[in-house]
Amino acid sequence: MIIETNKTYIHYGTTHFNPNFKGEIINNPTFTKPIAGFWASPIDADFGWKDWNDVEYFALCEEENSIRFKLHEGNKVLLIQDESDIIYVKDYIINEYLSNRFQWCSLDFERLLKDGIDGVEIVYNEFTSRAMYAWDCDSIVILNPDVVEIIDD
Repeated sequence: MIIETNKTYIHYGTTHFNPNFKGEIINNPTFTKPIAGFWASPIDADFGWKDWNDVEYFALCEEENSIRFKLHEGNKVLLIQDESDIIYVKDYIINEYLSNRFQWCSLDFERLLKDGIDGVEIVYNEFTSRAMYAWDCDSIVILNPDVVEIIDD
């Protein structure tokens, strides 16, 4: 479903927001994540990026090396939290994969951005861990950097 969010998000790994982050949003039709995008987790996530890193020993997430932000008023975020949300975005699915364990899909992030969607947020649970494989925690990818409003501590 498309929502306007007023959540606070946190991105680890830098203290400076670069609006160009990692370049142009490009689909990766063989994977569930776009090439590029600015990634974060809701500050109050049940299982956010820091939690995942604590479990997997993947990276060090330090408050001193992070950015907190909100999205400007009027933002449009595609929220995926259950099967009905995947059905809602069926026209944006560019590939579906069926393995012996689960089915997952790739979204057309380029078209989402073109259609005015500023970000895609996943609530991590049993369903989304399969449908959006490799989104391993509650997270958001910002497609449109113009909506990011940095919060100064």
